[in-house]
Amino acid sequence: MGKADNSNAAKIGDFLFRYMLARYRCVGGALASSRIRLVNDIKEGVRVFEGRIVISAEAWPPVTKDGEQHAFFDAIINGNDHAVAQIDPAELTAWRNYVLNHGPVPGWREPVMVGCPERADMPAKGLTVRWAAVLSTLLPAGWLKRAPG
Repeated sequence: MGKADNSNAAKIGDFLFRYMLARYRCVGGALASSRIRLVNDIKEGVRVFEGRIVISAEAWPPVTKDGEQHAFFDAIINGNDHAVAQIDPAELTAWRNYVLNHGPVPGWREPVMVGCPERADMPAKGLTVRWAAVLSTLLPAGWLKRAPG
């Protein structure tokens, strides 16, 4: 795969940015610092980006693989409304329209944790709360009430 020309790099960079923004808002993950940086990287021949997102300058859509969020890739690029069960199919359709057709950006949402339902149900109040919730499931019942020694 060679370098992309200016016009093609701009088109691919815009698409990749929309995909990364949708991915960030729906399931978390990396977000590119700018479209300009993406376009410059694409012009230079870079084909793997943050989150192990792979592109091809010859394909449309140009995102051909998402090494970290397979389910999200399947939902957006392949049109599988049931790939991310935690997100309503109508909302996935809106995100797909944004990414594929340059539609309006859907409303703000908290990212879900795909493939880890016990963590997705935890309150999103911070790492400490999540860590304590996981730890409490691993420790025996009543461990705090025991006398020291």
